[in-house]
Amino acid sequence: SGYIVLPWDMNQEINEGSLDFYFKPGGGFRESGSYALVGNDGARMNLIYWEGSLLFSKNLANTYITVAAEVSLNKDGWNRITAEWNAETGLIAIFLDGKQLASKETESPYYNPSDRGRSDNVVMVGYKGSCCIDRLSEELFGNGAFDNIRVVTNNIFEITDPIDENEDSSAE
Repeated sequence: SGYIVLPWDMNQEINEGSLDFYFKPGGGFRESGSYALVGNDGARMNLIYWEGSLLFSKNLANTYITVAAEVSLNKDGWNRITAEWNAETGLIAIFLDGKQLASKETESPYYNPSDRGRSDNVVMVGYKGSCCIDRLSEELFGNGAFDNIRVVTNNIFEITDPIDENEDSSAE
């Protein structure tokens, strides 16, 4: 499996930001599979498809924070996937096609680069090494097409209060 290393690295702290891209699953894509989407191998941030869920995982000094949501991706077209973080509100979130799927409050919602070396801060498409993320400590590759990949220093969408798909949100 091939992957792409983008020609820029994330070597500065980003208090508010968004990782945003379009993804179209490949021919062999399985809903029960696990695939790397976009992130960096030092596990400072990764977006991963894991057995029917999107996971946005962040690492700050070996403290792993993951927000997850079950999804049904459009297998015949493009899916806009966005992960956001905001130090002012303390929230991280995942969006699919502009709709917030899940968010979580955390004490370290900003992006902080790894001091272990440049290779930990490069952004990769379709690859995650076997390092570091709790239950995701295996090598993963992508399966599909990617387009319009960008990291911006603002939130594209508004992150609302924490939404945890595992909590009962029904009104009493």
